[in-house]
Amino acid sequence: MALQQMCWWLVPLLLLLAGIFEGIRRWIGRPLQWKSIQATLDAIDKHLFKEYLDSTSHYHRVTLFRRDRFHPCFRLWPFYFRFSWPWSGWMVPVARSSHTYQQMLSIFMAPDDPLKAEGVAGRTWAHRSRIDLPDLPDISANCPEADKKVYEDASFFPLKRYQRKNLRARSFYGLPVYVDNEPWGAIVIDSSQHSLKKNRIQDIINLHLPILDQLLKDF
Repeated sequence: MALQQMCWWLVPLLLLLAGIFEGIRRWIGRPLQWKSIQATLDAIDKHLFKEYLDSTSHYHRVTLFRRDRFHPCFRLWPFYFRFSWPWSGWMVPVARSSHTYQQMLSIFMAPDDPLKAEGVAGRTWAHRSRIDLPDLPDISANCPEADKKVYEDASFFPLKRYQRKNLRARSFYGLPVYVDNEPWGAIVIDSSQHSLKKNRIQDIINLHLPILDQLLKDF
Protein backbone atom coordinates (compact mmCIF):
# COMPACT_ATOMS: atom_id res chain seq x y z
CA MET A 1 0.00 0.00 0.00
CA ALA A 2 2.81 2.38 0.95
CA LEU A 3 4.55 1.60 -2.33
CA GLN A 4 1.39 2.44 -4.28
CA GLN A 5 1.13 5.74 -2.46
CA MET A 6 4.72 6.57 -3.43
CA CYS A 7 4.25 5.79 -7.11
CA TRP A 8 2.43 9.03 -7.90
CA TRP A 9 5.61 11.01 -7.28
CA LEU A 10 8.32 8.32 -7.61
CA VAL A 11 7.69 7.51 -11.28
CA PRO A 12 7.76 11.18 -12.47
CA LEU A 13 10.89 11.73 -10.37
CA LEU A 14 12.65 8.75 -11.97
CA LEU A 15 11.66 9.95 -15.43
CA LEU A 16 12.99 13.42 -14.61
CA LEU A 17 16.28 12.01 -13.33
CA ALA A 18 16.60 9.81 -16.41
CA GLY A 19 16.16 12.88 -18.62
CA ILE A 20 18.75 14.82 -16.63
CA PHE A 21 21.30 11.99 -16.84
CA GLU A 22 20.68 11.62 -20.58
CA GLY A 23 21.23 15.36 -21.04
CA ILE A 24 24.48 15.18 -19.06
CA ARG A 25 25.63 12.19 -21.09
CA ARG A 26 25.01 14.03 -24.36
CA TRP A 27 26.60 17.22 -23.07
CA ILE A 28 29.75 15.34 -22.09
CA GLY A 29 29.81 13.46 -25.37
CA ARG A 30 29.27 16.43 -27.70
CA PRO A 31 32.63 18.19 -27.23
CA LEU A 32 34.36 14.94 -28.17
CA GLN A 33 32.04 14.49 -31.15
CA TRP A 34 32.69 18.03 -32.37
CA LYS A 35 36.44 17.47 -32.09
CA SER A 36 36.02 14.36 -34.23
CA ILE A 37 33.90 16.28 -36.75
CA GLN A 38 36.54 19.01 -36.91
CA ALA A 39 39.26 16.41 -37.38
CA THR A 40 37.28 14.83 -40.23
CA LEU A 41 36.93 18.19 -42.01
CA ASP A 42 40.64 18.84 -41.53
CA ALA A 43 41.41 15.42 -43.00
CA ILE A 44 39.23 16.20 -46.03
CA ASP A 45 41.02 19.54 -46.45
CA LYS A 46 44.48 17.98 -46.27
CA HIS A 47 43.52 15.24 -48.71
CA LEU A 48 42.05 17.67 -51.24
CA PHE A 49 44.72 20.33 -50.98
CA LYS A 50 47.85 18.44 -50.00
CA GLU A 51 49.90 20.60 -52.36
CA TYR A 52 48.94 23.77 -50.48
CA LEU A 53 49.64 22.94 -46.83
CA ASP A 54 51.37 26.26 -46.23
CA SER A 55 50.45 29.91 -45.72
CA THR A 56 47.86 29.72 -48.54
CA SER A 57 45.77 27.04 -46.82
CA HIS A 58 43.08 29.58 -45.90
CA TYR A 59 42.34 29.93 -49.63
CA HIS A 60 41.02 26.35 -49.61
CA ARG A 61 38.21 25.53 -47.20
CA VAL A 62 35.80 22.74 -46.31
CA THR A 63 32.64 23.92 -44.54
CA LEU A 64 29.92 21.78 -42.98
CA PHE A 65 26.41 23.26 -43.16
CA ARG A 66 23.40 22.03 -41.21
CA ARG A 67 19.93 22.69 -42.56
CA ASP A 68 17.78 24.38 -39.92
CA ARG A 69 14.12 24.95 -40.65
CA PHE A 70 14.14 27.87 -38.16
CA HIS A 71 16.92 30.35 -37.53
CA PRO A 72 16.52 33.31 -35.12
CA CYS A 73 16.87 36.10 -37.69
CA PHE A 74 15.08 37.73 -40.57
CA ARG A 75 16.61 39.56 -43.50
CA LEU A 76 15.52 42.30 -45.82
CA TRP A 77 17.63 42.70 -48.93
CA PRO A 78 16.28 45.81 -50.71
CA PHE A 79 18.75 45.52 -53.55
CA TYR A 80 17.04 42.39 -54.81
CA PHE A 81 13.66 42.65 -53.06
CA ARG A 82 13.86 39.57 -50.85
CA PHE A 83 12.43 39.32 -47.35
CA SER A 84 13.37 36.24 -45.36
CA TRP A 85 11.54 35.05 -42.26
CA PRO A 86 13.25 33.04 -39.49
CA TRP A 87 11.24 29.97 -40.54
CA SER A 88 12.25 30.24 -44.23
CA GLY A 89 14.75 27.37 -43.88
CA TRP A 90 18.49 28.04 -43.65
CA MET A 91 21.85 26.42 -44.27
CA VAL A 92 23.89 27.29 -41.18
CA PRO A 93 27.68 26.74 -41.04
CA VAL A 94 28.58 24.66 -38.00
CA ALA A 95 32.24 23.70 -38.63
CA ARG A 96 35.06 24.59 -41.00
CA SER A 97 38.39 23.00 -41.76
CA SER A 98 41.66 24.37 -40.40
CA HIS A 99 42.23 26.84 -37.61
CA THR A 100 43.53 29.52 -39.97
CA TYR A 101 40.09 30.75 -41.01
CA GLN A 102 37.30 29.90 -38.61
CA GLN A 103 35.11 32.96 -39.20
CA MET A 104 31.74 31.74 -40.44
CA LEU A 105 29.24 34.54 -40.94
CA SER A 106 27.27 33.56 -44.03
CA ILE A 107 24.07 31.60 -43.77
CA PHE A 108 22.05 30.74 -46.85
CA MET A 109 18.34 30.42 -47.45
CA ALA A 110 17.25 26.84 -48.07
CA PRO A 111 13.45 26.84 -48.40
CA ASP A 112 11.37 24.00 -49.76
CA ASP A 113 11.31 25.77 -53.15
CA PRO A 114 14.64 24.88 -54.85
CA LEU A 115 14.49 27.97 -57.08
CA LYS A 116 14.74 30.20 -54.00
CA ALA A 117 17.67 28.34 -52.42
CA GLU A 118 20.79 30.47 -52.13
CA GLY A 119 24.45 29.71 -52.56
CA VAL A 120 26.09 26.39 -53.27
CA ALA A 121 25.01 25.16 -49.83
CA GLY A 122 21.34 25.99 -50.42
CA ARG A 123 21.25 24.52 -53.92
CA THR A 124 23.04 21.35 -52.81
CA TRP A 125 20.42 20.89 -50.11
CA ALA A 126 17.47 21.69 -52.36
CA HIS A 127 18.48 19.37 -55.18
CA ARG A 128 19.98 16.62 -52.97
CA SER A 129 22.81 16.30 -55.47
CA ARG A 130 26.42 17.29 -56.02
CA ILE A 131 27.18 20.69 -57.48
CA ASP A 132 30.46 21.30 -59.31
CA LEU A 133 31.37 24.92 -60.15
CA PRO A 134 34.84 25.17 -61.72
CA ASP A 135 36.58 28.05 -63.52
CA LEU A 136 34.72 30.95 -61.96
CA PRO A 137 36.03 34.39 -62.94
CA ASP A 138 38.35 36.42 -60.76
CA ILE A 139 36.20 39.06 -59.05
CA SER A 140 38.93 40.93 -57.24
CA ALA A 141 38.93 44.73 -57.22
CA ASN A 142 38.21 46.49 -60.52
CA CYS A 143 37.03 43.35 -62.30
CA PRO A 144 34.55 43.83 -65.17
CA GLU A 145 30.87 43.92 -64.30
CA ALA A 146 30.32 41.09 -66.78
CA ASP A 147 32.60 38.82 -64.69
CA LYS A 148 30.62 39.68 -61.56
CA LYS A 149 27.42 38.73 -63.33
CA VAL A 150 28.86 35.37 -64.42
CA TYR A 151 30.07 34.68 -60.86
CA GLU A 152 26.73 35.71 -59.38
CA ASP A 153 24.66 33.54 -61.70
CA ALA A 154 26.91 30.50 -61.27
CA SER A 155 27.06 30.69 -57.46
CA PHE A 156 23.29 31.27 -57.05
CA PHE A 157 23.75 34.35 -54.96
CA PRO A 158 23.74 38.15 -55.48
CA LEU A 159 27.24 39.51 -55.02
CA LYS A 160 25.90 42.45 -53.06
CA ARG A 161 25.55 40.02 -50.18
CA TYR A 162 29.34 39.69 -50.37
CA GLN A 163 30.18 43.32 -50.92
CA ARG A 164 32.20 43.46 -47.68
CA LYS A 165 33.97 40.18 -48.26
CA ASN A 166 37.17 39.56 -50.18
CA LEU A 167 36.08 36.60 -52.31
CA ARG A 168 38.94 34.50 -53.61
CA ALA A 169 37.11 31.26 -54.48
CA ARG A 170 37.39 30.30 -58.15
CA SER A 171 35.76 26.89 -57.72
CA PHE A 172 33.10 25.32 -55.50
CA TYR A 173 31.91 21.79 -54.90
CA GLY A 174 28.80 20.90 -52.92
CA LEU A 175 28.15 17.48 -51.42
CA PRO A 176 24.85 16.54 -49.72
CA VAL A 177 25.23 15.06 -46.24
CA TYR A 178 22.90 12.32 -45.03
CA VAL A 179 22.46 10.93 -41.54
CA ASP A 180 20.63 7.60 -41.24
CA ASN A 181 19.70 7.99 -44.92
CA GLU A 182 17.90 11.27 -44.20
CA PRO A 183 19.11 14.63 -45.60
CA TRP A 184 20.96 16.56 -42.89
CA GLY A 185 22.94 19.30 -44.59
CA ALA A 186 25.83 19.78 -46.99
CA ILE A 187 29.58 20.09 -47.29
CA VAL A 188 30.80 22.98 -49.43
CA ILE A 189 34.39 23.00 -50.66
CA ASP A 190 35.76 26.25 -52.04
CA SER A 191 39.20 26.99 -53.43
CA SER A 192 41.16 29.74 -55.13
CA GLN A 193 42.21 27.12 -57.67
CA HIS A 194 40.29 26.88 -60.94
CA SER A 195 39.03 23.34 -60.30
CA LEU A 196 39.13 20.46 -57.84
CA LYS A 197 40.54 17.01 -58.49
CA LYS A 198 37.55 14.73 -59.02
CA ASN A 199 39.35 11.56 -57.95
CA ARG A 200 39.97 13.15 -54.55
CA ILE A 201 36.31 14.17 -54.30
CA GLN A 202 35.38 10.52 -54.84
CA ASP A 203 37.77 9.55 -52.04
CA ILE A 204 35.85 11.90 -49.73
CA ILE A 205 32.55 10.27 -50.67
CA ASN A 206 33.94 6.79 -50.08
CA LEU A 207 36.01 7.42 -46.95
CA HIS A 208 34.82 10.49 -45.03
CA LEU A 209 31.08 10.89 -45.56
CA PRO A 210 30.31 7.54 -43.85
CA ILE A 211 32.32 8.77 -40.85
CA LEU A 212 30.33 12.01 -40.70
CA ASP A 213 27.12 10.00 -40.90
CA GLN A 214 28.04 8.32 -37.62
CA LEU A 215 29.39 11.46 -35.92
CA LEU A 216 26.37 13.63 -36.75
CA LYS A 217 23.76 11.36 -35.21
CA ASP A 218 21.75 13.11 -32.46
CA PHE A 219 22.78 16.56 -33.76
